[in-house]
Amino acid sequence: MPYIKPYIMKFLVDDLFGSPYGAGYVINFSNKTFQEFFDGELGINIYDAQYTEGHSGSKANCLRAFLTQADGATAAKALRALWEYRDAVDGPFDQNNEKHKANSTKFFDIVHGIETSTDIIKTDSIDKFADNETLDELVQAIERDIQAKKPQAALDRLHTYCMKLFGHLVQQMGGKIGSGDTLHGRAGMYINAIEARGGMQPVTIQMMRYFTTVFDKFNHTRNNASLAHDNELAEKNEARLIFEGMTAFLRYLKNTQAGKFIQ
Repeated sequence: MPYIKPYIMKFLVDDLFGSPYGAGYVINFSNKTFQEFFDGELGINIYDAQYTEGHSGSKANCLRAFLTQADGATAAKALRALWEYRDAVDGPFDQNNEKHKANSTKFFDIVHGIETSTDIIKTDSIDKFADNETLDELVQAIERDIQAKKPQAALDRLHTYCMKLFGHLVQQMGGKIGSGDTLHGRAGMYINAIEARGGMQPVTIQMMRYFTTVFDKFNHTRNNASLAHDNELAEKNEARLIFEGMTAFLRYLKNTQAGKFIQ
């Protein structure tokens, strides 16, 4: 979890997301809407004992406790969501106002620092690409494992996510998939379709083809070092390296194939 210095916490909770209702409030939230916001955005009960213990239970104190305890990725996601909510309620900061402009710059610098702190395993590339309940559960399960700092537990589900994603992308480009496909096989079909379409640098295609060999090895990891079977799990730091390597490639796909993801 990131360390947020007291003066930065004050800036976030009191200055940016404070309320005209007085100390202890956050924006215009009631207890009910505050709980609904965190449940809807993060699947978190903001009034859980871990966020209310040792203080008055006010919304501002619950937010402070949450930001203190959450991992960096979750804290940053919550702050960005609160920023968007505040804009929807009060209107966006006036960028012609120097104080407002400075606050905006300071806020996003803080969030970026939280996002890039060393304890974070990013899951921003793991996103929905179809309106499907199973996919929704899969994405949430991966995020829960990563938030619990258990990348080794997430590898099996990440493999399943990759199978579904490449199947989706292949079908979007007019190809066909089957139940007997391998992960590197589906990735290869997608890359072949991309190359046939043209317009991509040869070195990019070559790098993408290299990743198909990585996906081939990932099949082995999934079958022999994940929760897919009765296996001894991969060592935690090794699992993190594998997870971050896979998701780096997925991040590229998401950025270039944004129209094929649910916005």
